[in-house]
Amino acid sequence: MAINGSNDEEMGRYRSLEVEHPDDPIDDSTQTTLLPMDEFSDDSSPPTPRFMQDQGSYKHMKWVPVPIRRVSRAAAIWAKGPDPPHIHTITPLFPSIQEYPIQLLDRFMPKRKHRISALIALYFAWILTFALVMRQSTFATEIEGWGAPSNIGCGNTYWVPGNRCGLNGNDCRPFNGSGFAFRCPADCASTWILNPRAVGATQVNYQPLVIGGPLDDDQTPIYRSDSFICASAIHAGVISNAEGGCGVVSLVGGHSNYPTSERHGIKSIGFDSNFPSSFTFHSGTTCEAKDARWQLLIVSLAFSIIISLFTTSPAVFYFSIFTGLFWHVGMASDPPWHASKTDLFSNILGKFLPGAFCAVIIYRYMGVRRTLTGLTAQVEKTILWLGGCWFGALSNHTLDWIPIQRLNAPDLKQQPGAILALCIIVGLIFLIVVSQIFYFRREGRLIRYLGVYGMFIGAIIISLALPGLSLRIHHYILALLFLPGTSMQTRPALLYQGILMGLFINGIARWGFDPVLQTPEALQGDAQHHSKLPIISSPSITLAENVSTIAFSWLAPPDPFDGISVLVNDVERFRGYTDEGLDSDKQFTWNKDPKAKQPEYFRFAYMEGSSAWDYTKAGTWGSDGSWTEMAPGPSKVKSRRMAEEDVFLMHADTHKFYEDWRYSLAKDFTSPSGKPVKYAKDGFRTWGSERYRIPFSESPNGASINSDKSLIAIAWKEDIHIYETANFIKVLVLRGHISPIEGFDFHPKDPKLLVSAASGFRPGEPTILFWNLDEEKDNPILDEKIISKIAGEAAETAIRSLQKADPRLNLSPEDEKSLSTIIEPAITDTVKTRGAASRKSLIGRLQDGFQSHIFSPSGSYLIYMPGKRPRSNGNDVWDIKIYSMVTHEDVFTLSGHSDAMMWIGFSLDESVIATVSWDHTMRFWDAKNGDQKYIFKTASQNWTGGFSPDSQKFAGTCGDGTFYVYSMIDGTTLVQHKSEAGRGWLRALSWSADSQAVAVGGGHGGGPGLLFLYCLVENKVTQQRVLSTDACQVEPEIRRMMGSYLECNAVKFVDSGRKVVTLISGDGGLETYDLKTCEKWRFARPGVDPQPEEIEADEDCAGKGKEKQNAHGGYLTTIWEDEKRKTIWIASMDSDGVRIWDLPMSTVETA
Repeated sequence: MAINGSNDEEMGRYRSLEVEHPDDPIDDSTQTTLLPMDEFSDDSSPPTPRFMQDQGSYKHMKWVPVPIRRVSRAAAIWAKGPDPPHIHTITPLFPSIQEYPIQLLDRFMPKRKHRISALIALYFAWILTFALVMRQSTFATEIEGWGAPSNIGCGNTYWVPGNRCGLNGNDCRPFNGSGFAFRCPADCASTWILNPRAVGATQVNYQPLVIGGPLDDDQTPIYRSDSFICASAIHAGVISNAEGGCGVVSLVGGHSNYPTSERHGIKSIGFDSNFPSSFTFHSGTTCEAKDARWQLLIVSLAFSIIISLFTTSPAVFYFSIFTGLFWHVGMASDPPWHASKTDLFSNILGKFLPGAFCAVIIYRYMGVRRTLTGLTAQVEKTILWLGGCWFGALSNHTLDWIPIQRLNAPDLKQQPGAILALCIIVGLIFLIVVSQIFYFRREGRLIRYLGVYGMFIGAIIISLALPGLSLRIHHYILALLFLPGTSMQTRPALLYQGILMGLFINGIARWGFDPVLQTPEALQGDAQHHSKLPIISSPSITLAENVSTIAFSWLAPPDPFDGISVLVNDVERFRGYTDEGLDSDKQFTWNKDPKAKQPEYFRFAYMEGSSAWDYTKAGTWGSDGSWTEMAPGPSKVKSRRMAEEDVFLMHADTHKFYEDWRYSLAKDFTSPSGKPVKYAKDGFRTWGSERYRIPFSESPNGASINSDKSLIAIAWKEDIHIYETANFIKVLVLRGHISPIEGFDFHPKDPKLLVSAASGFRPGEPTILFWNLDEEKDNPILDEKIISKIAGEAAETAIRSLQKADPRLNLSPEDEKSLSTIIEPAITDTVKTRGAASRKSLIGRLQDGFQSHIFSPSGSYLIYMPGKRPRSNGNDVWDIKIYSMVTHEDVFTLSGHSDAMMWIGFSLDESVIATVSWDHTMRFWDAKNGDQKYIFKTASQNWTGGFSPDSQKFAGTCGDGTFYVYSMIDGTTLVQHKSEAGRGWLRALSWSADSQAVAVGGGHGGGPGLLFLYCLVENKVTQQRVLSTDACQVEPEIRRMMGSYLECNAVKFVDSGRKVVTLISGDGGLETYDLKTCEKWRFARPGVDPQPEEIEADEDCAGKGKEKQNAHGGYLTTIWEDEKRKTIWIASMDSDGVRIWDLPMSTVETA
């Protein structure tokens, strides 16, 4: 309350210095003294004349002009404020209303112990209500066929940023057929990329990364795989931004022409070319999961208001509100990324303890106690201080509209509206500072606080001047800087202080105590480095009817760079280094189908080791064959790292992902006595103890054994390597495709006949080729060395012709050397294409995945699908053609399916053809005329199938985890079984030799990987093996995600049905069970298994293959039996080559 006085001094009014005589004594009341000397002295002599006092005060500052001395003295006198000071207090408006809560307490709880008990009860009610509401939000209904959804962050993607998917995206495979049930938090539409991102020729920034999607509700939503999954789900209408939600996402392979559309508050980015990986969302899935942050806000808001209205103690009010809001922000309104609620609780607890220490300092020494002490305006305190605190604590919502994401110079320059917004904010702060200076002066504290802020400014200046460090102003730093300026009891100060405390709470609870001084590298993130950019010569373009070619060349990279990286349509397609020879770093050639009528986008960057620096902006090879040069300056291909979320991307680090796998079993096959089966002698082997190893630099595309088991064909990239199986020595390489092999097989009767199909990524070739190995040996394709020699000679001829041309063209040594490497790929493709022209060929695709058949059992017919691959998860036509190997003509077409074909095959007696599709049907056709005999409808996408050896039954699997057996005699359903152990996809199947049992493997989709044996005689599961990742030393939620990729994805009965072999994806291990002796074998990479107790002492078994491996297991295997050597051979396609393992076959006596 203000203090009134009667004289000029008490009223805060001062006489003007201009009316005083220069020699008048200085009034004692206006002097600055350290001690009131009149209380210690009885000297009553007349006052000292002004000129003598002036000399005393300024005897060391005579160099300062008198006018400046007078002005500074007047400013100092003004800054001291009135004496006595005007101490501000708030007199409540409508005191009877505002003080009514206090009066209620005095009436009903007059004693202190009653009030303490009521406060404790209120705390308990708040915590209990909050916990119950949050508990409900942790539940999500399981999705049929997929299981419980896995929590993902708003920034999760399939395709990892920063070229971490590797060349051609191989480290982010599979591109198709993979999926999982997910759950997203609320408010994912506000997760933006915060540095420029290149999408084709477009630079995007400050928006959710969503590429593609439907134009209307009737279209299937297809998104590029580098899109944010949660934001895409909002765009597709699968979940809501306000409450989050859950659904099922699946990869659907390559796609072209991703449209742009604005749906549900998100505008997607268009991309008019192709991308190798896309995803969609499953329609028709039922899932309930909501983010309860808004319900929790109501709970916390209600309890905080009650505490504010009924507490008069500033300490109780302040620390109750600080604690409640801190935990609310951290657990509900703006939680940091977390894998589980326990992980989140641990995170917030770790931040709360130092945050609470800071809160004590703020309360005692930064003015909060002064502001709240003696305040009885309960309603005004609630509206201004508590309301402001909630406003600041919810800054991720209340201040989200301000176009400033990060307070640093690069972001302010590149974000539209950021500079204007900053100017407005600075102007508003200036006005607030001026008003607070007025209040501090009236309270006589201005000079002291000017000193405090002088130190702050000095510290900031010193921080700015420190070399190698940059000043970063975070939420909590802004609060700490401005809080001392609110240490008074005025209504504006209440509001300012509440907002600043809210900002402090939000900053610490969400981000923690980030350092104030950070290195430029830490602030850099994925922004441009402003490094040197490659200088690319104008490309050489060749346009043709079937295939068009563009070739690039460049100068050798300057120091310290040692290579070149090339992106095509935002995918890294080339890396060349100066030490690889043949000038591989100085040329790059790319082909496209001119019929596609779509552009291609190219970017180039220097490499330093394995890291790429800034990429150029996109150069465009137009659909009409024209070339548009790159604009100056760098572009970006990486999205912003989403803080902690970056560790949980779908393929965040492939080597780390596989390194974390640890082998364990929840359930295993058992002996008749019920005990788990034991390892056989030499039954536990790791890499290094395989019988043979055929090295490759990347995972092969697959392998096939010929009919007499003498040869194995291994597809690697676009070529097929033939090895004899006696000693696995290479005997032949088949070169004819100019794009990667995606399907191939030997003829079942002719050991020298093979058929293969290319992926069709590089057009202009017959996609299906027939190979006669004897003819290929007699008429081999030109050797690579000969092609290289021809290319060199052609380059020399071209150089001489160019030098003789008029006007003469002067070529640099680099230009001359690059000509041969530009010509060589073109010659190679020409040689392969011309060679293919002399072979029998078809235009179409082969389906050999999921144990599908390419030939009929007798080899009389070939199964293929015509033309290019239709779109999955849509309504495209998926026809199948039956081709005669005798007449080399199509016999008939099987029509009716409307989604992807997963399995096709003949019965052993060649009377029936079965087709298994994602369109929820399994169809059976008369093999003589192609007429449809039966159609079985299922509840979900179907995956694989197989006829029994007696041709009387067919087994098939559905995506909801159901296993079916149908009769081929009358079309009835014999078995419909759903495993209790897992609800994931069942994608591997094999019949026993007696047609009485089926081995089924699966996992991946929503449950643990499993393998079970179903006996049709007993009509039940007789053996079951359930995989587990419990031994993985990772966070529980990440372990759960890893478990969704753990699958028995190949299975086969061998040894007359006595043994069953399975391949485990993710882990990459091979397992074999002997059903007679109840023994097992395991072949796997080292370091992922505990040592089996039963063979621990066997050095011959346990000591093999312990060297550390950087490679990982693959997803493909080929198994065959060698009757001559009584050996079962298993070939595993690993990331570093093919490993050949051997198992003993049973003898006649022991079989």
